Amino acid sequence: MDDLTVKLTDYALSRDLFPQDYDCLPMDPPNDKRPIKFMAIESITDRRYSTASDVWSYGVLLWELMSRGAQPFADIESCSLATNLQNNHRLVQPMSCPDSLFKLMSACWVTSIDQRPSMTSLVHMLIEFYEQLARFI
Repeated sequence: MDDLTVKLTDYALSRDLFPQDYDCLPMDPPNDKRPIKFMAIESITDRRYSTASDVWSYGVLLWELMSRGAQPFADIESCSLATNLQNNHRLVQPMSCPDSLFKLMSACWVTSIDQRPSMTSLVHMLIEFYEQLARFI
């Protein structure tokens, strides 16, 4: 890929393997299941999707990687997730996650979409994190 474009999606391949990770939003058709625990608050409550909601999901993906595959919000039912997010409940820092990387993840979960980092700034922050990490290896 010459343009360094990365596209993240699961293409619903994991629905059969992990059906508990997919739920319907209110007013959705019964077969229109989504990975709610990876979705941004505005996507769950208002069905608004944007690059900012992708940033939120990317933060959850980073959390999943750093927690070695733990299910995000495992202790919360999908039907209660929106309320919990509106009350500022967020994923906790995984034990093996450096503070600077968790700070980056947390920035992805800011309620205001205007205050979330852009994808470009995320790339720069990850490069900076990598460079800092490389000094210790």
